Amino acid sequence: MLLKHIIVMLWHYSGYHIEMGNGDILTIQKTKLFPEFQAPVDLTLEARHMRFELMELHQQLRIAKDKKAINIEIQQMLAVLGAENLQLKQQQVEVKTLQAQLTTYDAKVRELEQQAP
Repeated sequence: MLLKHIIVMLWHYSGYHIEMGNGDILTIQKTKLFPEFQAPVDLTLEARHMRFELMELHQQLRIAKDKKAINIEIQQMLAVLGAENLQLKQQQVEVKTLQAQLTTYDAKVRELEQQAP
């Protein structure tokens, strides 16, 4: 039993994770202390993941372009509405000026009517 513990300690310090199971069964796994012993990368799977990420990025780019186009249209509409609003304000000023003139003329007419015999 002591020998088993010594072996476990040696393996552990060599970069292995060891679990003692039932009886004499040991589970040995390589830890990430030595990355050169990692499992090989499946390039096909990596390529699929990269293609999927690329498709997602293309979709995000399309959405961003659509949003940009919509924002440009909104800015153009706002510019048109701003110009129309300015015209309406100018017309309101003209209407107020005409109303003031009408009030003045009305007062003069009443004054003249009162002076007439």
